[in-house]
Amino acid sequence: MAEWAVWRTDDNGARFEVSTHRDRVLALAQVMLFESGHPHKQLYEVVGDRQPVVVTNRDLYLRLVALGEELAGRALLDYLCGLWAVSRPLADRDHLDGDLLAAMLLAAAKVRPVRPEPAWRVADLSVDGDYAGFGDFTKVVCTQIVDLLAFEETPPGPYAAFGVDAPPRLDGGRATVEHWCNFDPATYLECAVAGAFGGWDPADGRRVSVTEAATGHAGDVVRPLGPISWGDIGAFLEYGQSYE
Repeated sequence: MAEWAVWRTDDNGARFEVSTHRDRVLALAQVMLFESGHPHKQLYEVVGDRQPVVVTNRDLYLRLVALGEELAGRALLDYLCGLWAVSRPLADRDHLDGDLLAAMLLAAAKVRPVRPEPAWRVADLSVDGDYAGFGDFTKVVCTQIVDLLAFEETPPGPYAAFGVDAPPRLDGGRATVEHWCNFDPATYLECAVAGAFGGWDPADGRRVSVTEAATGHAGDVVRPLGPISWGDIGAFLEYGQSYE
């Protein structure tokens, strides 16, 4: 069975093997956990077969459904705060591949969530046009975190899963639509990947096929994943919030 090792290089040039993993995504997620938080002088790398393992939308869908099941009982607010933390070291990348996206979403579930600064509650998080770049992705994450904080103060009620609008922003500037219907990590992740990438199958028992003309794509068609931009990931998060 293939194996991937995480190695650390200290500022004096000494290299150490930190951990080994049976899955490339797990190894990449471990590196993201080490690199999240504050700046450091240590460098981490994954040593092993460099061929990606998340190569189709179906691969990504199955991984995120499994991740959501592992997050039963976890607050979506904590998960998104964790995503904000682990995404920051990746800001200089223009695109992620399927492995890096899956690893980032996995690392978000494992990192200690960092609560946002109070200034987020009044910051203008609006985006002009389509999402583009890490900055817009961050605005989406921050908007959703602020919404969930507001929902803690003003609970959406027992029928929130049928759809509810977020409480108004203090400044009115937001990145995403106001509509929410997914409030737990499992539902959020499944809807995010189904809406943004497809990859589900009717046999999964979660969705029913509709015509491609009605949706813009057939979710049960397996497609290769190309380079994934931060704008794509911002849209992915918005699907997680509002897709049904």
